[in-house]
Amino acid sequence: MNGVELILRKALPGYLDASGILPEHLLKRSESDIARFKVSLSGQLIEIGDLFAIKPLQLEMLSVQGEMLASRGWGEAMNGGVMRVEGNVGDEVAADMKGGELTIYGRVGDRCGAGMRRGVVKIHGDAGDYTASCRVAQRRGMRGGFLWITGNVGSRTGDRMRRGTLLIGGDVGDYCGSRMIAGTIAIWGRTGSHFGAMMRRGTLWCPHIRQEDFQGTFSLAQTVSLPHLPLWYRWLVGLDPQFKSLVDNPPVVRRWLGDRANQGLGELLQPTSLALR
Repeated sequence: MNGVELILRKALPGYLDASGILPEHLLKRSESDIARFKVSLSGQLIEIGDLFAIKPLQLEMLSVQGEMLASRGWGEAMNGGVMRVEGNVGDEVAADMKGGELTIYGRVGDRCGAGMRRGVVKIHGDAGDYTASCRVAQRRGMRGGFLWITGNVGSRTGDRMRRGTLLIGGDVGDYCGSRMIAGTIAIWGRTGSHFGAMMRRGTLWCPHIRQEDFQGTFSLAQTVSLPHLPLWYRWLVGLDPQFKSLVDNPPVVRRWLGDRANQGLGELLQPTSLALR
């Protein structure tokens, strides 16, 4: 079959490990083989067909529908293909993701995009703490790819982020960009306290930066023109036309450099001409 749609039959009777439910595992199987595919529910192996109704799709993608807050690992270590989930889900969405496209229509739990390496993820909703950060027992956060959260995000977002781009349509909690090593985080909403604390390198872009939200170990603000910003804005338009209003804005920003308590090569950028909210 070209594509597969999984529709949750009833409320999950336990905690689902969804890390094996991936396009690369299911799309080349017959409907009967998919029904027999094993997943872990509260530590017990059961068949997908016991949880989901299975329907063919004309589009080459994996679609999942259902309210699944008691689940984890959607898109974990995904290598390719297209996957769409409609419903609220739990922690570690797109953790260690290596490729493909994942879209979630709902809110997600903690550590979304933790350790992500490649691929494109869009969350139409809010995300929890440690988004684009480290997985438990790991030392590096998001290492590549593109992650877009349309809603609000919790604390420690981008902690130890290594590479990649994170876009946040709403507000972020405290310690956003803490211990950041590299990469780019763009925030359209408000920032919490300790913004960029102990960041080494990387870029935090936000129209609503408040100086009281970051430490005195950053430099004094300077107004500078950054010629690469229009290129970045055009790249965003290529991902979604809603960003086209950015292209006409001059690349002039207020810039703080820091955190000087930890190498100090990171930057906080506040575009001076945008009124996005």
